[in-house]
Amino acid sequence: MATRREAETVMNSGLVRALGWTTLFISVVTFFLFVAWLLSEEQGGFGPRDDRWITPQYFNWHPLLMSATFFLCVTPAVCTFETYPCSRNANKWLHATYHTFGCICIVGGLYIILDCHLNLRYEPRVFQSIHALCGYVVFGLFCLNYLFGLCVFGCRCGGDVLRRSIMPYHKRFGLFVAFAGYANILLGLSQAVKPSQLAFGQLLAGFVLLTLLLVILTVVNFMNKKEVRAEYVATDVDDVDDQTDDDRVQT
Repeated sequence: MATRREAETVMNSGLVRALGWTTLFISVVTFFLFVAWLLSEEQGGFGPRDDRWITPQYFNWHPLLMSATFFLCVTPAVCTFETYPCSRNANKWLHATYHTFGCICIVGGLYIILDCHLNLRYEPRVFQSIHALCGYVVFGLFCLNYLFGLCVFGCRCGGDVLRRSIMPYHKRFGLFVAFAGYANILLGLSQAVKPSQLAFGQLLAGFVLLTLLLVILTVVNFMNKKEVRAEYVATDVDDVDDQTDDDRVQT
């Protein structure tokens, strides 16, 4: 049976915008919950680098910068076009600006963790956990998508036809990077939370998942399939009495 695809209508633009602002608010709250956790007595807060060994105060810059990347930069960037009441061109600049700050934060977060594992350990190790491996993959995909968007849409390399054809893949790739980042933050959280912090760690995980859900509700659109009756049209070389498979379906 042939089908016709139509974009589903979930809510009007005003509700989508309100949901987008709610997403941004929850994302910012999630970031400050991470800051509160890192400043707790168990985590030790923030401090300078010690040339002799890894200190918790120096290591904590890594989760701070990574959480800033995804909750202060990537989430607003993903929701830009559904949230801000600006022109499309202005929203493009906001989208690019958020991602630029996110790129700076994620590079800083990667530098901290590589410095800890390669320079401040007696036995340098890089791929020491699932969280580490996934983190390097997310970093690579984030930078790839950022540079690709900067070249094609920012510097306008290629023609309009190329940009229109690539845009759906750029959007989907960006959403995947955001969701993979949220997931990897949860992996890192599961490794770093101490038993005495379990309740607060569960609260943090809940807010990460809530941010993920709100992003999906704000930006993801689906297509409804409706069954339609197929109309068979004879080809030019068709014999009227010949019922073969050379008919074409018009939907």
